[in-house]
Amino acid sequence: SFNGEITVVHNGIIKNSDEIKGKLIKKGINFYSETDTEVIANYLTTIDINKNLGKIFKDLKGTYSLIIGNSAGDITLIKQFSPLHILKTDNEIYISSDISSLPSGELYTLKDGDIIKIVNKEIVGSKDIKFKQHISNKEQLNLGLYSHYMLKEINETPEAIRDTYFNIKDIDFKAILKGYTEITLL
Repeated sequence: SFNGEITVVHNGIIKNSDEIKGKLIKKGINFYSETDTEVIANYLTTIDINKNLGKIFKDLKGTYSLIIGNSAGDITLIKQFSPLHILKTDNEIYISSDISSLPSGELYTLKDGDIIKIVNKEIVGSKDIKFKQHISNKEQLNLGLYSHYMLKEINETPEAIRDTYFNIKDIDFKAILKGYTEITLL
């Protein structure tokens, strides 16, 4: 956030981000990027996070999951249409939008409208949270030469684009790619 008190990790799209940003600019809040994540962080400085988190669902239109950190070290998780999971082991708490990235442990998959707080490694939800045993099946991911799935996805991107390009017909790629000066398909 502009004042350094709130940090946000965001997965999704805020459809009314420009509208919210305009209101915040009128209140004197400065922005340093064009991202809806910065809009969310700055928006959160204008509400009482401890009392009005439900207001977020009314104000932010779109699909999102949020991980919100404050200057006290507390973490708040909010889910609206984008995936979000929390997993605890004996010593750690993991948060991820991709269940396949998680180790074995006790798992809770957030539901739309869920608000979960982590304070001093204690997990508290807006509703009853029932964790279930999760067994990591990383061996089923077929990582090949890669140490983790994200590296595999990054390195397979050219192949995925090529496969998509050759398998989709009747699309005007010149219109879609207008403005790009060079694209190489391997």
